[in-house]
Amino acid sequence: MNLWRSILAVLTTTVAGVSVLANDLPGEASREPRITAQGFSVDTTLVSQAHRFDSVRVRIEAPSRIGKLLIATDTHEIDLARTQDRSLFAIFGLSQRPLSAYDVTLDLAPFMNDHFTTPATYRIEITVTDRDGGQATTALTATVISGKYTTVNPTDPGTLPRQLRETAITLTRWGSANVEPAGESPLTWITREAINVTIRLRPASPDSEIRELSAESWHQILTPLDLEQRISSLPAVPYIDVPTASNGAADTVLAVSGDSGDALIRVISSATSLSTLGTTVTLTARIRD
Repeated sequence: MNLWRSILAVLTTTVAGVSVLANDLPGEASREPRITAQGFSVDTTLVSQAHRFDSVRVRIEAPSRIGKLLIATDTHEIDLARTQDRSLFAIFGLSQRPLSAYDVTLDLAPFMNDHFTTPATYRIEITVTDRDGGQATTALTATVISGKYTTVNPTDPGTLPRQLRETAITLTRWGSANVEPAGESPLTWITREAINVTIRLRPASPDSEIRELSAESWHQILTPLDLEQRISSLPAVPYIDVPTASNGAADTVLAVSGDSGDALIRVISSATSLSTLGTTVTLTARIRD
């Protein structure tokens, strides 16, 4: 009898005067893995021309840590947690192997653009298994449509609006050192929070201004006039805070404007690591100016 009383004392507690089992306490009920689409619904079909899927992000959460992370199509099956092919990580928006991680965010767009190349409907199944054997599965449907393009040959090419030039850049800061590449980065930052490695972005030039835009703006702003009009419609802010751990800064879009001109910046991916100089933060971005 004393033994059973001891067991019940361990398993039972009191919350607001009501006895409940420990497993029913707030925060203890949801220990199963979870898969969440970001910016779209898994119940709808993603539609695009070949090679033009953009930012298909899926969040994987496993409170008991990731043990397996399977990506399966009709022709491929990849366990990102255990594969020996490290080149696959970047294809899915990862900076490192997700084995034993509590959460990661995948971007399926590069994989879809590489493998879904002919008009058809495709299916991707994602299955996460945690180290306790818990499992979650979801499936996405994507349709590739044919695209028809017309080459325009105007009599006066000078009447066409100039398109913004687009370039790629990788920005890195080791600990409290300067953001590299020095002299080329339009941004600088400091780390404000250690858990999600939240950084505070500011323009590299003290005479410039910064504005945060919606993710959709990247696809809408193609000319200098587009960028000028969008900047004029938004107030400048002193800084922009973004989390960078687990690719948290991906799809952040911002504009930097100053005497040297205007630039539209989209963060493609973010990664963090520890070094002898402190926390290293790396942003991969595209710049239009």
